[in-house]
Amino acid sequence: MQNNIDLIPYPKFEDVFVEDTDPKARYVFQPLVTIKIKNYNGIENKTFHIISVWDTGDYERDYFGNFRVDVNEISFNIIGDKLEYKDDIKFPKITFLEAAYNIIVEDFEKHKESYLINFESKSKKIERGGRLILNKIPEFGAFESRYYFERITSILLSKYRLEKYGAVNSSFDNNAWYIHQITNGKYSEKALKEIDFNKIGKINLVDKLLGKPEFLQNNEYVENTIFIGQLDEWHYISSSSTNTFLFYDPLNNKQVQIFQWD
Repeated sequence: MQNNIDLIPYPKFEDVFVEDTDPKARYVFQPLVTIKIKNYNGIENKTFHIISVWDTGDYERDYFGNFRVDVNEISFNIIGDKLEYKDDIKFPKITFLEAAYNIIVEDFEKHKESYLINFESKSKKIERGGRLILNKIPEFGAFESRYYFERITSILLSKYRLEKYGAVNSSFDNNAWYIHQITNGKYSEKALKEIDFNKIGKINLVDKLLGKPEFLQNNEYVENTIFIGQLDEWHYISSSSTNTFLFYDPLNNKQVQIFQWD
């Protein structure tokens, strides 16, 4: 079965969403992995994408619609190999996200080589990044600025590390416990000291592929769907506590994501 599935980590936004997607979506939806399934019973040839969603815990009703029905569920239409989101892009701090994103990207280009050798602690990086955003966008909020900085910077770092070393590894710190987790204990403590941290990455990009979900909380299996797979966003985004479960709705040609938190 694995031979009939291709997994692509950190795909480009343009390769995931249809051309007429609201430009603001780029700063809210972060594609983590593309799943290309070929010749599988009940699915045939289909492409799915697991998407991380910017959120702050501020759940005003205005943030929900037909596609994001609740805080723990979001869906996308499947159009060919891409996704379509038909609700308005209404998410926390949406008016500030593009400017904050551009600040983060500019900062990352200056510091990306230093991030690979961990020139300072994660907390100091995040504090500095939060201040950088607040200096230009004071209305963004102290918590939100730090959270968005860590989130976007860790994705940029992960993509850069993937390009250079071929490893899916989002960590800001050279953390032995993190490596133990993402490699399923493949390396001993002694071996870890002798290996370039940047070359070590997640082994299984998506868990429970075409199997059965392993929920952390309640059983939230989506009716009349096929389970595709799940992942812990912590493996793709620094410090994320979100676990995503992906389902395929063949009747409506949609993918549905259920979120649970550890």
